[in-house]
Amino acid sequence: MSSRRPVDVLAAMTAQHPIAVLPPPAAGLPASGRRADMVRFTLDVTRTQHRFIKQFVLESDATPSAATRLLWQLVQEDGTLAERLRAALSRAASL
Repeated sequence: MSSRRPVDVLAAMTAQHPIAVLPPPAAGLPASGRRADMVRFTLDVTRTQHRFIKQFVLESDATPSAATRLLWQLVQEDGTLAERLRAALSRAASL
């Protein structure tokens, strides 16, 4: 087991293989990149779902967060879609 601190290991790795530095966050957003009125929402998914989401958002040039926010916006705005989701949730709960 190494007695080196993780930060020292990371520094040594990046000295050998420099990494790209991300641009600063967009104006008006806090350093975290989230708007002040946003809250974190965590979602547990299967490995298969995770792989699908990653591929889908990559192909869509989006982020998982943006896709999730848009999905919920669609549910909020489309009553038919909201009812389809409620029915599917009800069926899943009865299994």
